[in-house]
Amino acid sequence: MELVAHHELNGFGNCGEGMAIQLTRDGRRVLWLAHESPPKNVTAVDVTEPRKPTVILQTDLPHAEMRSNSLASITSGSWTASTST
Repeated sequence: MELVAHHELNGFGNCGEGMAIQLTRDGRRVLWLAHESPPKNVTAVDVTEPRKPTVILQTDLPHAEMRSNSLASITSGSWTASTST
């Protein structure tokens, strides 16, 4: 195994076990990560070029008493983070 890249996730690397890869219609590969603690909810990283991962979306939780460390696919191309208080 060879490490090809590392990303700091804008300083929010507190990800839980929730991870998923999405192949988009335009051929990009997006890695979805659920965060285990506030303030972040989910982060999407474009990993189409594995040596150049890019954060393309990072969302916040509605309040600090929530977390979303699980991730599930609802339909093709739709994702939801399982949140708990």
